[in-house]
Amino acid sequence: MTKLAQAVDYLDYLWIDPQPPVLDSETKQRVPTSDRRFERCALGTGAIEAALENAVAESGVGKGKFYTPLRDALTGKKVSLPIHYTLALLPKEIATARLLKAAES
Repeated sequence: MTKLAQAVDYLDYLWIDPQPPVLDSETKQRVPTSDRRFERCALGTGAIEAALENAVAESGVGKGKFYTPLRDALTGKKVSLPIHYTLALLPKEIATARLLKAAES
């Protein structure tokens, strides 16, 4: 985000519930859906980023392939703020619900 005028485009996911993306079965397996995965949200963006980096490393796919479906499920967009900020701003219950919808669709 380079201008304040872009804030609405980047932050509207906080008040608009996006349509869940259609994910293939391989991608669905990588979508974290348990509340346990989001306990780190209370720890701040650094802890969220570290946890996501570990998940990417364990998945065996690149960051783009890992993060894009998460962004799409959480915000309804392919481009968003860095994913760790996106998760930190979104309440844990809402993030979990959106990821569950994406994994079940």
